[in-house]
Amino acid sequence: MKIRLNVLNVLVGFSALALAALSATSWCQSVAVPPAEPASQSSQLEEVVVTAQRREEASSKVPITIAAYTGDMLQERSVSDEIDLESLVPGLTVKTGASTNQLDYAIRGQSLDAFSGSPPGVLPYMNDVAMPTHTESSVGFYDMGSIQVLKGPQGTLFGRNDTGGAVLFNTVQPNDQWGGYVDARFANYSLREYQGAVNIPVVPGILDVRLAGDSLQNTGYVQNLVNGIHLGDNDNQSGRVSIKYTPSATLSDIAVFQYNEARGTENNPLVYSVYSPGQKNSLGQVLNDNAYLFTGGAIVPYLALQQSRGYYDGEINAIPTHTANDSLFQNTTVFDVSADIQIKNIVGFSRSDSNSRNYFSGAPFQVLTVVNPVTGNGNQSFQWLKSDELQLLGHTDELKYIFGGYWSTSSDHQVNPLQFGPVPFFAYDYKTTDNSRAAFGQGTYDLSRLTTVNGLSFTAGIRYTWDVLGNQEEPQGIFFGAPSQSFQESAPSWQLGLQYQVTNEELLYIVNRGSWRAGGFTNADPAGNLNKFNAEQSHDVELGSKFSGQLFGRSTNLNIAVYEQITHNAQHDNYVNLNGIVTGVTANVPEANVKGAELNFEIVAVDWLRVGTNVAYTDAVFSEPVATVLGQPLVFTQYADTPRWTGAIFASARLPVPTSTGGMSVRADVYSQSTENFSSIDLPGTTLPAYTTVNLRYDWQNILQTKASVALYAKNLLNREYFAGGFALGATIGENLAIAGAPRTFGVDLNYKF
Repeated sequence: MKIRLNVLNVLVGFSALALAALSATSWCQSVAVPPAEPASQSSQLEEVVVTAQRREEASSKVPITIAAYTGDMLQERSVSDEIDLESLVPGLTVKTGASTNQLDYAIRGQSLDAFSGSPPGVLPYMNDVAMPTHTESSVGFYDMGSIQVLKGPQGTLFGRNDTGGAVLFNTVQPNDQWGGYVDARFANYSLREYQGAVNIPVVPGILDVRLAGDSLQNTGYVQNLVNGIHLGDNDNQSGRVSIKYTPSATLSDIAVFQYNEARGTENNPLVYSVYSPGQKNSLGQVLNDNAYLFTGGAIVPYLALQQSRGYYDGEINAIPTHTANDSLFQNTTVFDVSADIQIKNIVGFSRSDSNSRNYFSGAPFQVLTVVNPVTGNGNQSFQWLKSDELQLLGHTDELKYIFGGYWSTSSDHQVNPLQFGPVPFFAYDYKTTDNSRAAFGQGTYDLSRLTTVNGLSFTAGIRYTWDVLGNQEEPQGIFFGAPSQSFQESAPSWQLGLQYQVTNEELLYIVNRGSWRAGGFTNADPAGNLNKFNAEQSHDVELGSKFSGQLFGRSTNLNIAVYEQITHNAQHDNYVNLNGIVTGVTANVPEANVKGAELNFEIVAVDWLRVGTNVAYTDAVFSEPVATVLGQPLVFTQYADTPRWTGAIFASARLPVPTSTGGMSVRADVYSQSTENFSSIDLPGTTLPAYTTVNLRYDWQNILQTKASVALYAKNLLNREYFAGGFALGATIGENLAIAGAPRTFGVDLNYKF
């Protein structure tokens, strides 16, 4: 009854909203205005083409919440890596926990913790191929065709089930035109980035090749006062080869090869809060005080010293290094059976190996270190994933449909060496596997003829997935010799939606989706299946309005959505002491409820000025908060990685310069978010303060009618200190850690197209 009443309230609110939108649109259309001159390209907002329903469509015609940006849009907004996406897409949290190299996404409360055996709640895809479950190295963006952020449960149309959303990265495809670009970016903190691409029509119309690459070096912005080493140095290289083969008008094949290499130091988190002996939380529970005991109480005055220094100076008695190598292969074959039917096959393979040394005291003390004292290796991660997806797409006058099958197999081998205070060195060494099979189908039927309501259509989709999950303890681990483990899961994902294209500019929709996130194993003791957790199930209702057209004679985009999402057996990680040994355990919280609203608005106020805002409100609670962890009850009191408010405003102005000079523009972006928890249980000192950042960019395109361009930019212009993420180890070691966000950065971006 509770969910029904909540949905009813949302429906009432949506109905009022829809009527208001329709009334406003109708009123605007009825106002007498002088005939407008044909608008230039610069006075029209760009309509981004997305693939959220596995076919190319305008974003404004797709009945779910999507944030989509082309490569040019990313450059205009100075978005150069994954962390930048957070300020670009309110409601998306790019989670940094153990370091800035360990990144995961959170949307609508669906998140993932560092060193978790849980699969992501939000999955990344490259060219429609699911990537490995955990990102161990931040990757810079280069030669991107588009990035799309899909919000809400996904499962019917994408390769893996997830409950929070999907982030789709699409690279630029080869074409028949010779050309390319080179780009050089320089900024403070010794940043030097060189990237470029060249498109080669080897046999025009038949064989095209595109080569792209990126090289990035920079000095970290946090200085280790012990040895003068900077934390967060990067020396990264990446190369990509894309080949398009079109032997006939009905057959095409695109193969993509990419290799990434990352070297540098970890932006190791610094101490954020410490618990003293006898300190209690709000539930009256005595808190862990290991960090205090291990350091003889010295960690407490050091915390005060760290806070007085600010965010960018710390002390760690070591060098936290990071190395990683990633490779991927993707192949997409498309065969047009007829003008109405298409067969598509998508093959993917990816591998990621990394080695990260972390020091989780965040201070010059030995509390918790992820380093093997004999080999010098840190946390080692070896992941690979193979997949194949076969699709049948088609359409008739009234029906658009897709059917298909999916297969994948993956392996995640983790070696976690730990030194915990005076406890002798030990290591976790285990390999988890996941074999997944799925069959799916989805269709959108035009109800106009049946109902006489022009523009009304209905969407229904279902996917059934079978997973076999396994765990094997490996030789370096403390549990080596334990029997191997495995279990099977299967469940449906679904989507039901009704959408009404009121006019060519206005879309109203309601959609109900259900999906699930597979269970698995953590690095806890496998005896008695203490390391096993179950799948989570989630469903939502989302109502929205999308407007893309002329409002008061000005080009406008206005998208509004409200939603409620219920999750059962929600997967949340917790770090605990198990018989004196540090471990991470994924718990199944019985029920969680997330409600929210999202707004995207952009308008060409005058021909030379665009303004807009993006706002997300998220109200996330554990409605049944008591989970069982290692046989004991544990209360989950707050949602991690989910600020209640996030938002951005921007203005972009074209400067009045002669055409012969080229094009000049300036853009200002302001991003703000409310406080953010980084623990899901009652641990004091795990809330990050609210913050606001300002970015500014000046572009001079086609300088003096040449193919050269230059941009000057500033990120965090006002040099506000803020935290990019936290690592809640309070229940394990008696202290919590946090990572500082980037300080003010000035840079120049030089580009030449040929």
